Amino acid sequence: MLVDDDLDITTSFKIGLVRYSFTVSIYNDPKTALSEFKEDTYDLLLSDIRMPGMSGIELYEKVKKIDDKIKVCFITGFQEYYLDLERALPGLNLHKCNTLKPVTIADLVEKIKAILDPE
Repeated sequence: MLVDDDLDITTSFKIGLVRYSFTVSIYNDPKTALSEFKEDTYDLLLSDIRMPGMSGIELYEKVKKIDDKIKVCFITGFQEYYLDLERALPGLNLHKCNTLKPVTIADLVEKIKAILDPE
């Protein structure tokens, strides 16, 4: 599940990730993403942090209550929001998948594989 309020980002990330054989559902509204989220449907939530209506952090906290097996990767264009993430979710391994925009698809794929396949 990919959630970002920027349609260009979700579209380009989906195209790139599909080329690497990922199945990707995109949402540009975190509230819609939450309303359509179902347990055991997604392996990973790939989310922007700063979005109107609900932050990526809030979205993750809510989907985690529905499916505690979901993994998360946050993407943000702002260093200060990355620091907010560290404060809000101190137990999360931030260096494994979380990244600052811009990010290449190849780098994003490496980070996603690292969180989905932690060996």
